[in-house]
Amino acid sequence: MLKPRQSEVEVEARLGMFVLKTNGSRVGCLHTTETRDIRFIADVSSHLFHKLYDLAEKTAIYPVRHVMCVDHIYQVGNKKLRVSEDVMTGILGSPAEKAKVGEINVVCPGEALDYRVTISWESPAQMKPGTLTESLLRTKSRRSYVHREGVQLDFTEVQTTCGDAQDSEFSREIEVELLETVTPPSFVKLDAMRQVIQFLQAECKEIMR
Repeated sequence: MLKPRQSEVEVEARLGMFVLKTNGSRVGCLHTTETRDIRFIADVSSHLFHKLYDLAEKTAIYPVRHVMCVDHIYQVGNKKLRVSEDVMTGILGSPAEKAKVGEINVVCPGEALDYRVTISWESPAQMKPGTLTESLLRTKSRRSYVHREGVQLDFTEVQTTCGDAQDSEFSREIEVELLETVTPPSFVKLDAMRQVIQFLQAECKEIMR
């Protein structure tokens, strides 16, 4: 995250819930006429987060990787630039720009969680220090596990502060990400990603019984 990066395609799925903007209740099924009235909350309850985290730790095929960093987000027109800072060393990574290519919203009425798959193009960005105003600050503690070859699980606790606001929001995020995707992902990789999500959903059912 903190080292210089080449341009790459990023494919990740975030677990959470689709809810109605009007009353916050969970969406039972998604119709095209409803999409403007819903929002996705990528926040998982403490109970589910820690239960799935313990499970991932037991089933990971590689040791855990723990990263503590601060993401400094800058809004430039319709673009967002990110500079990541390593909390332990204070080292700043190279500026990066992420552009969303598309997304797929998957509502799962019979499951504990829905999910959103996002495809983004991330590339190095040019930015002069001190020339931009920070719009968002995200302090993150992330533990990552490779669940199977090419698919990584990220468990992240995030403290988010907007601009000069004194208050901040705390959230717990679970992401399923394809690794090292420098070209459009194959159907084999996408199917592996889908299987990991289904595995997590099945475990959620067991946890909530």
